Amino acid sequence: MEDVSLHYLNWDREDDNTGPASTLFHELHVDEAEYESFTASEFEDLYREVAELESDPDSLEDVWKQWNTGSGEESQQYLDLHYCEPCDEYIETPGEAEVHARDRHDYDPLMSTSLPNYIHGERSMSVGDVVQDREQDEYFMAQPIGFQEITVLEEDRGETL
Repeated sequence: MEDVSLHYLNWDREDDNTGPASTLFHELHVDEAEYESFTASEFEDLYREVAELESDPDSLEDVWKQWNTGSGEESQQYLDLHYCEPCDEYIETPGEAEVHARDRHDYDPLMSTSLPNYIHGERSMSVGDVVQDREQDEYFMAQPIGFQEITVLEEDRGETL
């Protein structure tokens, strides 16, 4: 796989986990529902792009391992990635996260031994998250076991993006 993007289902960014992404997350986990396609606007509303993968994983399972805390095979890219809640943006390294907090939020690194709690690492990959192979224009949604290929369609013409 080359030119791979990772898209996370936005259940963790919804207030009280009650929005459409949380509903989809619940259906995939509890009801074992299957989704085969989304329109481009549905996909954009439900997902956020977390990263373009720096390494070239051999398989979807490798992506899963590289983006899961505790797998023992976490990628350095995953371990380094931080998110700033007030700014709603990703920061690629812990050093950049400290500079970001200092410059934008008046954080004093000399007064603390860790980053402020509003800057934290990204969550582990979960059911419902999607790996996109941009070169082949293919999307794969993580399932309770394995992955399922899904389609992202243009709005009016029903064509794959």
